[in-house]
Amino acid sequence: MKKIYLLIIVLNTFIAIAATKTFLLTNNNLRNNNNWDVEKLNIEMGVMGAWNFFTQTQPLNKNHLNLGSWHGFQEITTKNALTYDYLEFDTLISKNGYLIGHFNNFENTKNSVKISSKKDDSFCLTISPTGEFLNKIALDNVIIKTDSWNHVSIRIDEAVAIISINEKEYSCPLDKKSPSKVGFKNGYSDVLLDNIIISDENKIKFKEDFSNNKNLILISSILFLIINIVQILIIELFFYVSKNRKKSLFLLIVVDLSLLLSVLIIYLYLLIFFTGNYPNLKSFINNLKSEEQEWVDNELELISNEVMNNNSNIDSEKIMFVGSSQTWGAGASKKEKSFPFVFEKVLNKTITDASDSSDLGKNILGISSEQKIKIVDTGVSGTTSSELYEEYKNQWIKLKPKIVFINLSSNDFTYDVHPDAFEENILNFIKLNKENDIKTILLIEASSIELETENTFHNILRKIAQNEDINIIDINQYLAENDGRGVIWWDFIHPTDYGHQLIAKYILDNFIEIKEAIQ
Repeated sequence: MKKIYLLIIVLNTFIAIAATKTFLLTNNNLRNNNNWDVEKLNIEMGVMGAWNFFTQTQPLNKNHLNLGSWHGFQEITTKNALTYDYLEFDTLISKNGYLIGHFNNFENTKNSVKISSKKDDSFCLTISPTGEFLNKIALDNVIIKTDSWNHVSIRIDEAVAIISINEKEYSCPLDKKSPSKVGFKNGYSDVLLDNIIISDENKIKFKEDFSNNKNLILISSILFLIINIVQILIIELFFYVSKNRKKSLFLLIVVDLSLLLSVLIIYLYLLIFFTGNYPNLKSFINNLKSEEQEWVDNELELISNEVMNNNSNIDSEKIMFVGSSQTWGAGASKKEKSFPFVFEKVLNKTITDASDSSDLGKNILGISSEQKIKIVDTGVSGTTSSELYEEYKNQWIKLKPKIVFINLSSNDFTYDVHPDAFEENILNFIKLNKENDIKTILLIEASSIELETENTFHNILRKIAQNEDINIIDINQYLAENDGRGVIWWDFIHPTDYGHQLIAKYILDNFIEIKEAIQ
């Protein structure tokens, strides 16, 4: 009998541990991990995937962190600054992927290393708060295995960091060694992280393997006690009825084995089919469209009223930007760092400061340089050309802008708007503007070069510009050409502060060049 009781206790122990591991598996996310900040959540103008990356299980599937999950371009940092002299970690970088590791912060700049699977694409970096690369030193002959794990270590001295990548060493300059948050960022492709160890003078100060074993012993113990108490009651009840304790124990062993097998099957099912799987792509897109349509239905009128109320009584001449989330400013740390606001600031400064400022102001809008130009940002997340044209026609045109920039195509393309419908909407904008003596400038809405998916609606915009003799500014091509100048994207469509700066500057440069054509 003692052996039977011992077997039951062993089975109950395994059941309690397996059930606890199953529970912890379904709750293994960065929010419950509580060691890391997700930088996308800290920006005011929110972007796709940030909350899902923080709260869902896919990023920590199989107890590794995948920075490529939920639209990629993720960035995490330790919650606390650490004083340390040694950092090591394992990383699996997929084809065309890269990892940027931040290992030192000094006066708001980051000393970082970019490790890329592409040839000649690994660098020591000094990164500004906006994401611009202030310094960039190539690391020669970095060899990354894309089909297996790579080991990276960083040894920090006062003026230099020694980077070891698969046992080959490189050196990166340090601005000044200081207590720092350790961070990691990637692009669109999958990059896995694991086994992060941070130490100082050979003493481990931080360790992370992204497994969820918090309170494993406590939860397992409580569950073990509950299982045993319940089983004792069941055994006594069954014995009271059958008067056969041995039979009762045998049935209990069968139940335990069945329960253990069921828990293990559930664990494996969740591990294979749940924690790492995303919603069906078609279903996900449909849900996204539904959610954003609800946003459009609920918010478009409110945003439109806000635009009208804030700009109706302003005497300044107006330039209007029409677009969706990128134009709204998604990805900017603050609204005033979105490209329409930056454009307003640099345009007015250019008019005021330029030696030919009076001529510039008159050529652009027929005003004196003493007047300020007001930028009206009508960006609404989730909208397509159809909704925005209707709102422009019914409301925003009443503000009598002198020039309208149209920054559209991505949502229309993503949501499978028919190309003819998109073309008709853009032509309607142009026709209405011509009737009201408003100049139209088309913008080719940018997306990350890493996406590797051609937005065919860009060609529609080029054709319209040529046929209608409309000026067009190719932001997409410009950002692609300048992709190596900094961290430009928070996802494949929403720029960082630096990305917004580049967009504003490029629009201004082209705007000044074409001023003769828009008189």
